[in-house]
Amino acid sequence: MSNTRINLDTLCEWLKRLDELPVSITETSQTLFEIAGFPRRETVYSNFLAFFLNTTGEHGLKDLFLKSLLEVYFTSNDGMLPSTAGVEVLVELEYHTKKGNFIDIVIDVDNYAVIIENKIDAELYNDLEDYFDSVEKDPKYAVVLSLNKQADELGNFTSVTYAEFLERIQQNLGSYLCDANTEWLIVLKSFIKTMQNLERSNIVMNSNSYYEILAFFADAGNVSKIKELEKAYKDVVDFMYNEVDSVRQSIESLLPGRKFGTGKSNTDLTNPWARIRHEYPKNVITKKTPNNFFEIILSAKGWEMRFDVGASGASNNKMARGILGSVEEISLKHKQLADKDESYFITLWSTEDKTIAHDRIAEEAKKLIEAIDRLFQAE
Repeated sequence: MSNTRINLDTLCEWLKRLDELPVSITETSQTLFEIAGFPRRETVYSNFLAFFLNTTGEHGLKDLFLKSLLEVYFTSNDGMLPSTAGVEVLVELEYHTKKGNFIDIVIDVDNYAVIIENKIDAELYNDLEDYFDSVEKDPKYAVVLSLNKQADELGNFTSVTYAEFLERIQQNLGSYLCDANTEWLIVLKSFIKTMQNLERSNIVMNSNSYYEILAFFADAGNVSKIKELEKAYKDVVDFMYNEVDSVRQSIESLLPGRKFGTGKSNTDLTNPWARIRHEYPKNVITKKTPNNFFEIILSAKGWEMRFDVGASGASNNKMARGILGSVEEISLKHKQLADKDESYFITLWSTEDKTIAHDRIAEEAKKLIEAIDRLFQAE
């Protein structure tokens, strides 16, 4: 790993300067959606959103879309963000209303609902009151999702732009990458770029704006600073990966013959992480695929060991905690941590001490892996 010496105060100042950079319009390459010939068809994007809003979909991104949308919603509305981790949802397209209209998307969760009116180019002429009254569940959170902020009175609906929504998705994406289906990540990236292209096409820039951008890059060598920031991020991820790989080597010496894979966050400037993963030959929780995993994660929060349940939902998580709690090593030392989780993962061990010896982490992992081995053998 290269030697990176950037003062943290300086780094923060550089990041603040990025806020000064004006929005620019650049020529971009075509995306999958544009090549297919439907860059502005609302039905296509509603279908796409419905797929990714399904928390148990094959995309593996779980509640990323639902959580991100509600986080944007609650920046404009009072109230407490409802739980999205581990929830099972029913996503309905073209939801029939009392007056014979159709709502683009309705998300039915256990104890609340989300209503989405999706707008790309069309004017907002819809009977939003009918839409809101036609969904019986309470509470319900209603949004108009569009390229531009809606200036008209929306009643019970809240205007959310695609830019706000996609920015929040990108902010949250880092913690979901470990489990995401790579093929669908490529599609997601194409979708984000398509929406950004559509947004840019609605912006008219004059020559003064371009000169502002030019001045930003010319002033005090901002280009080199941006490159240094990117390099610092890459070096941090490489350092984390080396730390994790050292732990992997220690574990493999304690458990010869076992296979452990390693991975790290990509270079798209997501939250940095590195991991060790051990896959079990079956799923003892749901009795279905995908298989269970044991993972060791190093992130900004520190070290964590966790067990992948293999499926979301309160019942699956409760079942998993019960089964894991029956294992002596877990029930005596780690059950309190396990009870806190409501997602696919159940935390078995964690520490914020980033200086903890790698051998110590490996020894803790060995105890847990052997305990879980006995659980699998019992099944």
